[in-house]
Amino acid sequence: MRPRRALPGLLFLVLCGGHCDAPFGPPQQHKLLYLSVLPQGSSFVFPPDAEVLAAARRVAAFFEEASYGMHVGGGVADPLGPGDLVGPLRANASLRCGFEPAFVVEVLAELAPSLDFRGYDHVVVLAPGRGCSYHGTDLPPVQLATPEGPVTVDAVYVNAQSVFVGGGGAIGPGIIAHELGHQLGLAHSRALRCDVPGVLQDVGCDDGEYLDLIDVMGTSLFFGHFNAFQKVNLGWLPPAVIQDVTESGQYFLSAFEVRSNEPKALRIRRQIDSELYVEYRTPTGFDDFGLPGFTGGAVFHLVQRLETGSDPRSFLVTGPGGELALGPGGRMRDWRGHEISVLARSPTGILLDVRLVAPGEGVPPTLSTTAIASPLPGHLRISVTAADPSGIDAVELYTRTYGGTRFEWNEVDFLTASFAPAGSGDLFRVSFDVDWADLGDELEAAAYDRAGNVARDTVF
Repeated sequence: MRPRRALPGLLFLVLCGGHCDAPFGPPQQHKLLYLSVLPQGSSFVFPPDAEVLAAARRVAAFFEEASYGMHVGGGVADPLGPGDLVGPLRANASLRCGFEPAFVVEVLAELAPSLDFRGYDHVVVLAPGRGCSYHGTDLPPVQLATPEGPVTVDAVYVNAQSVFVGGGGAIGPGIIAHELGHQLGLAHSRALRCDVPGVLQDVGCDDGEYLDLIDVMGTSLFFGHFNAFQKVNLGWLPPAVIQDVTESGQYFLSAFEVRSNEPKALRIRRQIDSELYVEYRTPTGFDDFGLPGFTGGAVFHLVQRLETGSDPRSFLVTGPGGELALGPGGRMRDWRGHEISVLARSPTGILLDVRLVAPGEGVPPTLSTTAIASPLPGHLRISVTAADPSGIDAVELYTRTYGGTRFEWNEVDFLTASFAPAGSGDLFRVSFDVDWADLGDELEAAAYDRAGNVARDTVF
């Protein structure tokens, strides 16, 4: 059961095809161990090893393509393969829906005396979660007691029922890539659902976790590339291929999926805590979904904080007709004043016209909130006061509901959005009477000034 150690001379393959020149970095080897595990009492039948390794090979190919050859997967015993495979193993632990992390920890502890975990960057535990829609999760680092001493393991759980067709799976190996993306530090790729299609706005927009359909960190069903914001964070898209747009003009983007030294994304600052990324997605490699409207045009991602003090997240923004990718003649308008039009495209590039409004001064408005009893029975009155020399554009009030998965706020419900009347000056006050039944775990207010800045305040 103990895989062989890697041969030092075989650590790296020539996977860049002679294209490891600047600005992209050299390949980085990631060692993976796949464990096929049968929980106590399970009657699930794993497919042959060749099919399990085929899934692992598809995951490795995805990371190599999405990283432009910088993320290379392999095993320790088999450096030339997509990862080492051990199993199927019968575990003494039972697997209950909702307790997958505890199951993984118990399985790893059970295997620690006999299985050498040293040298692996990621351990993928495949186990059937029959009767449970839970597809997978990543775990915090797990420390194991082994004959060689303490070993820390970075592990993910993946529901084998969701991966393999023979087990009734409908998602496939994309869920493995999704969970490994979490291991690399990526959050879910979300989508904005606004009342005005084709207009990029903040006020009155709900967001949906997992709803970025062309990004494997959104829905893993389609196995699409990580978006530009995520690739920048991973270091896969170097600064040289990110075009920061600071003035109006025409801009060219090359195909997002293909490694080249041409621009891969536009980055447009919207306000003090918000940016817009634009990519040109083509039906190439893992972005070839075979579905109309998914690729072949400009794709827009809004990047902003999900809540006060949190890290920025990415949100897919659809076009006027609900398009995921906007083709020639399409236009995305930003209620901040920016406007991006698609002029022309070819299989290798797209030409965009960007019209920008003058940037704001970068100072957010002042914002204060109070909560008191409402004259309406069963309601809470929220009073919001916002001020800024440029004037207040709008105030929004929304709740967040904790979903219990990955320690994230999974849902946001905009209770109301109040646009300041014309000529309201530098001070704007508004009160909302909110039904207690509509409140989630956290209530937050936001105010936007006319210079393009935002302030946020947690009411409770």
